[in-house]
Order: sequence, then structure tokens, then C-alpha cells
Amino acid sequence: MRWWINPLVYTLPLGLCLFVLSCEPSQPLDSDANAGLAPTHTHTQTFSLPMRTTYYPDSIPTHSDEYILVGAYTHPIFGTTQSKSFVRFQNENILDIIPFEATLDSIVFRLRISYLYGKSKPALGLSVYPLTQSLEHDTTYLSIHTTPYTTALRPIQFYERIDTTLSQYLYIKARPIWSNRFFESVIQTDANQHLIDHRGFVLLSEQLSEGIVGFSPTQSAIEVHYKTPEEPGKAYIKRLLLSGARYNHLSTDKTSGRLSVLQQAGDYLAQDNQSYLQGGSGVFISLDLDEVKSKYRELNALGIQLAELYVQSTPQNT
Repeated sequence: MRWWINPLVYTLPLGLCLFVLSCEPSQPLDSDANAGLAPTHTHTQTFSLPMRTTYYPDSIPTHSDEYILVGAYTHPIFGTTQSKSFVRFQNENILDIIPFEATLDSIVFRLRISYLYGKSKPALGLSVYPLTQSLEHDTTYLSIHTTPYTTALRPIQFYERIDTTLSQYLYIKARPIWSNRFFESVIQTDANQHLIDHRGFVLLSEQLSEGIVGFSPTQSAIEVHYKTPEEPGKAYIKRLLLSGARYNHLSTDKTSGRLSVLQQAGDYLAQDNQSYLQGGSGVFISLDLDEVKSKYRELNALGIQLAELYVQSTPQNT
């Protein structure tokens, strides 16, 4: 099992319980003397396993993540974790096009907040850039993957403290020059072809953030607000859902945390009574099974009937 962002601290005792079948008298397993004999004894052995925090570079698939994750947070143990998200429209939007005669009113990013990691009311700096390479559907994207994007056009930017509850919406209005270019690319080309060829966007944090915010891709969209000549007094909204091809790019910097010694593959930190695990960052817990192997060799055993590993965990929410 993997945990993605939420850092978990594991504390001893951590134990392994073996239920071993043995036979009297002692004979090799393939001996004729044991033919037809049933096990006569069941032994239970319990071990406390030494463990340590170990670093090996790791990546996890994020193309099917539940959230669009954007922001950064510095944890006293794990250091700084940062996420930026690459997203593309859902393909079904090609069935509902904007009329060619339409005039633009505004374009708004409508993002539903569904997850917060870090401070309860984090300051979030958010920028949006267009991609120069398309995201592909039915493709596995890992947490270390990245897709090229252009900064030639000034980004859509947003910066403020997220003072809201989960399941609330964040609205980011695009600047006129950005909105006009995007709108013209929709109505001045075949709209179906535009959405098929749309490469996507990257949402990232370029300013100091105090948390990572997760947006629901199935409830977040780019809203195109427009009017038509037939009904100039009526406003229309076309929502382009951000639930198409997508993935989250994760990066960590451990130099500011307690695990700063973990820099190279194979580095480890051994501390009494605690080890650490953070999925996607290469932080693992390694167990020492030498005592278990040695004890098993001493037993007059036919085999191990059952082995159970017990782990006592303490979630760290700060």
C-alpha cells in the first residue's frame, strides 16, 4: 500500500508473528521416516523487527489521481513537497460547439476545491500556461513526468489566501488578451478539430504557497462566457471540463526537513522507535529480517503455516 502526500510516521513496536509446524522426531522433509506423519506441534514465534528510513528514487502513476494538485508545503520532517498539474479538456466537449457568430464576454477558470494539505487556510499562488505538446488519453503518466509548455504569453495568475471550506469553488478570471486569443482559436477554426487538437494547460505555483490544494477534475472547468447576435441580451456559458488526460508532477526537497541526510540512493536514517514513509518521494521503511531467518533455521519445522506483520502507525497531520 502507498500513501501519496500525507506523511505517516511509524513507531515501534513493529513485530512479525510466525506460526510454525514441526514434527517429532526430527527428520529431513523428504525422509521415508516422515511418510504419512502429520504435524504434531504448532509453535508461535514473535519478533521485534529493526527498521530504518531508507531513500531510493521513486515515482508513482498520477494520471488517474482523484485531484488536480497545485501548490507547495514545507513539512518539518519531509521538507518541501511541490505539485503542479497538467490537464486537458474532456473529449465529449467536442459535441457542443460555440456558434461562429458569438462574441466573447469573459473566460473564467472554475475550480472546485476538494482537498487541502498544509495550513488550514493556505496562501496559494497559481499560474496557468498553455502546453506545447499534447497530453494523450489512455497514457500512463508518472509523478516524475513533465510536458513542455510556453511562457511566451503572460499566464493567467491568481494569488490569495484560500479562506473557504472544501467543496467550494475558486474562480480565476483570465486577462482580456489571453481570453481573446483563446476564444478566437475556438470560433475561427473548426471547433471540433480545435478541441481534438487542444494540447492542454499546466497549473503551477510560482509564488510561495503554504499548502497544496486539490481540485476535482470532474467538477472543474474553463467557463467561456459569450453572447450571440440573435439574443444579445442573453449570456451563455460553455464549460470545458478539466477531466480529460491529466497527471500531477510531484517533487520534493528534503534539505529543510529532518530527513535532510537522505540525498543519494541507499542513504538511510536509523532512529530509535520511529521510521518514516512518504509515497512518491522515495522515502521507504526497510525491515531487517536476519533474526527471523536465523530463528527459522534453528527450528525443527515442516514449514510456516502463517506469518503476520504488525505495524503501529501514528499519523502526523502538521
